[in-house]
Amino acid sequence: MTKTKITPEGPALIPLGNLQPNPFQPRAAEDPAALIEIAANIHRNGLMQIPSARPVNGHYELVFGHTRKAAYELLAQTGIPEMNIPPDERFALMPIHVRQLDDRQMFEMAIAENVKRRDLNPMEQATAMRRYMDEFRASSREAGELFGVGGATVRGMVRLLKLPEATRRMVASGEITQGVARQLVNVARLDEEAAVKCANEIAAGRDADWMINSAFNGSKRIITMHQRWYNHEPLGGPGLWPLSLPPDEFPAENLPPLTIDDNYAGVKLQDRTEEFQQQLDVLANPPACVACPFYLAVNKQHYCGYAPCHKRKTAAWLQRDASALSESMGIGLYDPTIDGKQFHPLSSNSWGDEYKADQRRVDNKDADLRLQVHPGEFPLRWTQHAAIRVIAVGALAAQKKETAVTQKANNSHDEWGKKLELERIQEEASQKFCAKYAYPFFAEAFKGLDNLAVLAALADVNLQHDEMKALKRADKLNTLRVQLAERALWESIDATDGPVKVAQHLKGVATEWGVKLPPDFLKIAKKYQPVSTETPEAS
Repeated sequence: MTKTKITPEGPALIPLGNLQPNPFQPRAAEDPAALIEIAANIHRNGLMQIPSARPVNGHYELVFGHTRKAAYELLAQTGIPEMNIPPDERFALMPIHVRQLDDRQMFEMAIAENVKRRDLNPMEQATAMRRYMDEFRASSREAGELFGVGGATVRGMVRLLKLPEATRRMVASGEITQGVARQLVNVARLDEEAAVKCANEIAAGRDADWMINSAFNGSKRIITMHQRWYNHEPLGGPGLWPLSLPPDEFPAENLPPLTIDDNYAGVKLQDRTEEFQQQLDVLANPPACVACPFYLAVNKQHYCGYAPCHKRKTAAWLQRDASALSESMGIGLYDPTIDGKQFHPLSSNSWGDEYKADQRRVDNKDADLRLQVHPGEFPLRWTQHAAIRVIAVGALAAQKKETAVTQKANNSHDEWGKKLELERIQEEASQKFCAKYAYPFFAEAFKGLDNLAVLAALADVNLQHDEMKALKRADKLNTLRVQLAERALWESIDATDGPVKVAQHLKGVATEWGVKLPPDFLKIAKKYQPVSTETPEAS
């Protein structure tokens, strides 16, 4: 960065009308209260520090001192009535040091003055840094020298300019910290609407980490591949590929053929954006997820922002796994064109004669058994794979179906059994809704507790457990508060009612606890509701 030594000239008395602002002034607005205070001080003590300006085409451009000029205008035109200070035409002329300065000197001196006075909010700093690098071809290191920070800080702050306008205003006003804003830049990269919603909740007092982690909850466009509480290496989903897997190790030969759907076919060549071209490139040659422009990691959670590619890679990976399992288990792959559309999953209960019979069939590689891709969250019985299960086809499927019908007809307690099964499904859905979405909101009620040992004792958690030891202090506190909220709430919840009714109950609890829930709390709960047991959303 150029270091320039300026020799003062003047001062001269310049009419206010001849003074124009520095074209590189980074500040966006004046503080009215501060302006009155400065004007009163100038009226009482005179101008303690004379500003500088350069001559340009018959007028003068201020280097700095814009607030002092505004104070002179106030004193000359209206005075300060609330302080009984009348207007005074003596302030129509302002002392100025006139200097010969080039554009870069004007920029650097304006920045130096504002940095010294700490007059710039984060967004003004980011804008000024970007402009300095663009207009004067300065590096981030040179910009850092000017602003008194490191080059990495400059690069991080400039990224704030990618935030949606509404979020940038919150950063400028201090409603959102720079640290949170930098994480929201990542959220906005995949979904601007989610970033704005997240920012509003954080500004309203929500826990920033939790809101950022749940920013994409319920999104059909964003795939949550790896949750922060999983203790294995990040994968593309349960039973899927490692996110860092190089392209040459991915089974690309299994990728389904590319098709141009209506969304792409209707896009004219001149309307194809950079993002559109990136999508086509990623579809044609999927990179390692961690190197993909649509990949995002926030607070140890990993997301895919381009669902068509994830779907295509999932199909390829599961075909590879299914083929490998078929060879190792000696059981063929399900093909509805050959095996027919009628099938029946093998028993999932680890007791009873039917389970024992199925065990013998698997061991003996029964000719009517097939492997079927069936994505889930946890390893399935028989295959120990989260997305591949064993099914019966042909005569065995018909036999199992007939047995099930006979058992249903002969079972006098069938209605009771259906009720129990419904309650089990509802309970599982309620547990998932509470754990993944609801509990962290109630954890805010325990924010006053920040003693790890006390929180661990109340939540009945061992701090020496490997998973807890690996967490930072802030993450430990958040995890313990969530578990404490779970312990406090679970006894009052009838999980068999299903997520929607549980959410309605929790809204009442939130009122009693003084906890604020998001407006779409019931709407999110409905997304967890089992389809066959859906409950109308309460008004």
